[in-house]
Amino acid sequence: MLLFVKQRFVDQIRAGTKTFELRAGSRYSKIRPGDSLSINGRFRVTVERVETYPTLDSLLGRDLLPESDIRECYPDASGPFYVFHFSPPPAGVAHP
Repeated sequence: MLLFVKQRFVDQIRAGTKTFELRAGSRYSKIRPGDSLSINGRFRVTVERVETYPTLDSLLGRDLLPESDIRECYPDASGPFYVFHFSPPPAGVAHP
């Protein structure tokens, strides 16, 4: 699946300092460990673990991101929410 990510986060993912991505909506429900995510069509990461939260309230309070950042990104989303954990991409590997 192709994920569009802000450039500052792309750089963090590529460097290995950001190892998860948060998404809202049922369209992400079929992503499982072992699946590949394309980051802006530039490189891929492999999903290692998926966390699912049915509502925003069930997601808040976790040690992922500050609550204000989550609410800023998803002010009207009711869920479900998915957190995809992955390893950094191998160095020098481009998107095929």
